[in-house]
Amino acid sequence: MNKSKDVNRPNNHNLQVRNWKKFQHYKDRRPPWIKLYREILDDCKWYKLSGDAAKALISIWLIASENDGILPDIDTLAFRLRIQSNMLLSIIDELSLNEFLTPLGQEEISNIITVSNIAKSNGYGSRYITDKIKLEVTNRDKGTCQHCGSQKNLEFDHIIAVSKGGNSNIDNVQLLCRSCNRQKRTKDNELLRQAQPIVTTSAADSCDKRSLETETETYSKEKEKEKEKEKKDSLPTKKLNVYSEQEEKFWKAYPPNGASKFSSIESYRKALKEGGLHEEIINGICEYKDYLSKTGHEVAMATTWLNQRRWTIDYPNIEVHLPSKRKTATDIAIEEIERKYGQSN
Repeated sequence: MNKSKDVNRPNNHNLQVRNWKKFQHYKDRRPPWIKLYREILDDCKWYKLSGDAAKALISIWLIASENDGILPDIDTLAFRLRIQSNMLLSIIDELSLNEFLTPLGQEEISNIITVSNIAKSNGYGSRYITDKIKLEVTNRDKGTCQHCGSQKNLEFDHIIAVSKGGNSNIDNVQLLCRSCNRQKRTKDNELLRQAQPIVTTSAADSCDKRSLETETETYSKEKEKEKEKEKKDSLPTKKLNVYSEQEEKFWKAYPPNGASKFSSIESYRKALKEGGLHEEIINGICEYKDYLSKTGHEVAMATTWLNQRRWTIDYPNIEVHLPSKRKTATDIAIEEIERKYGQSN
């Protein structure tokens, strides 16, 4: 990687990401993601960067999100990137030459504020927990979940959710295992939908409220689930089928067939609406059953029988032609044996 001695390298805290405020908008610090715009695909300067510089730039953008686009001093930045200071200086030279990093002006330097102050100036608290607080909380809670006592998959949790005005002071931070923390978060989100954020005295020391920015995705999914549930609840529920005495009598009278009870009785109701009489239909079924016993025909589906108004057929006067008995394979084999051995005798 080539170094340029002509680069006016910013010293310590005098460094910021170019056009940060134009593209990145966060009301809370340390967001879990940053915005990467499609414009970078057509940025020639991006493609001119070396692999080390391009890789470091992504991490630098993430670190810059913690302090409104302003980077920490060189030593801190080198530590955060896990690279040597001299290598970082070369990367900064390259990024500065390609205008991905720019120096801060004197006025901007004088207006540098901390992470917590940025959040407070926006009217929101910061969820960031310092390493010092984490160590004190771990020692205080003896490295165990404060709900179930587990020592696995521990996470730092805000007792009073930051979305309700909680802060990151030691009194508002506890250790929870991942399972207990998820259960608590689900409960907090449910309460969040039912009531306005409540601010306690200790929470007010940090801020009045905080952005739901990092919880937007989860909250939106919960809202979608809630809407789906309301939609399902609003759909008419399927009523239990209640049939009249006449309908039950029809269903019991008709011989078993492939049609369902519901569809059969629907066809029965339709037949009645079209002028059919209950007594005529029942008498027709009785005659039809006698006809079936004589002919051996298959039972027609009740829906077909009703839709074709077959109860009007004069079954007793239908000339019955009994079908000839079909020979089975056994009958044919026996006849063949009798024929063969009969001839030989």
